[in-house]
Amino acid sequence: MLLYEQYDNPAKPEALKNVIRWPLSDEGKKYAEELGYLPLPDDLSQRVIASLDTIKVAEAQ
Repeated sequence: MLLYEQYDNPAKPEALKNVIRWPLSDEGKKYAEELGYLPLPDDLSQRVIASLDTIKVAEAQ
């Protein structure tokens, strides 16, 4: 998945982070298994979450 490092609108990165974090959560992983998908290993999930935390919002000028 490709994401920008910085967004102008603070709502956009928060929405993206929520959409990406949910399948990495315990609840999301449970649904993945029920739907026949393989959940990501915890170490990889943590790396994805750490990458999401680097996304910034541009300061208003």
